[in-house]
Amino acid sequence: MKNQIKKLVNTVLFGAAILGGAITMQSFSEKEVSGHLVNKGSGRFELRSSVNPMNCTPTEPTACTYQILSPENIPTQDSYTESELATFEANGWISPSSSNGVYQN
Repeated sequence: MKNQIKKLVNTVLFGAAILGGAITMQSFSEKEVSGHLVNKGSGRFELRSSVNPMNCTPTEPTACTYQILSPENIPTQDSYTESELATFEANGWISPSSSNGVYQN
């Protein structure tokens, strides 16, 4: 009986250690997006930590930059599509700049 209890306690402690490690790894792998999404043309947008409005060339009717308002809701990825930005804006997670065009930097 004593061995069974010892075995059970060890199993529970091992499981808790594995779960704690998994949660720690997940928190390190999830990065929060912050800053701006910039229009690179052809329906592609990229993340930037800061923007210069002078880099906007008025060649498209789409907003040149979007400020990220809810970084916890924006997935971290290399680029974003127009449909993703439309969803983000509809949900209030981003706000478009007042100028339209393509970001040249």
